Amino acid sequence: MKQLTILYYTFMVLAVAILSCGYFLITKQIFIPLNPLEDIAMTIQYCVLFAVLIGIPFALWYPKYVCKKRLSAIEDKAEQEQAYIKISRLRIVIVGLCLVLASCAYILMGCYKSMIWLTAITAIAWYFTKPTEGKKALELSGEDY
Repeated sequence: MKQLTILYYTFMVLAVAILSCGYFLITKQIFIPLNPLEDIAMTIQYCVLFAVLIGIPFALWYPKYVCKKRLSAIEDKAEQEQAYIKISRLRIVIVGLCLVLASCAYILMGCYKSMIWLTAITAIAWYFTKPTEGKKALELSGEDY
């Protein structure tokens, strides 16, 4: 569980670093942001929106499905724990990458309001990927919750 917790917080540190550095670069006029209405900026927005709309629901649903259908049936606890860590890592990475992408898009667009909402949505989804012992026990029980 410790390696999952480290991975979990790594994505938040990365997102905060991107937002902090980007804000600094924009306020010091070192980086000139994209106009959100230009073609390239619109393409970036659509790509990030598509990644978030597909990635977050999948990342929150698929590990729960795998835990309920496959992992709860494994008898060996060590093997079950390793499989759980693997599937939880996938969940954290997908949502974490969506958070980093949304943060980058927010900075690239020059703090565009639509992108901050997308970043906030991914941050909320990121919170639901937090690895805890209680969550692990609940997911591996095989019951609906």
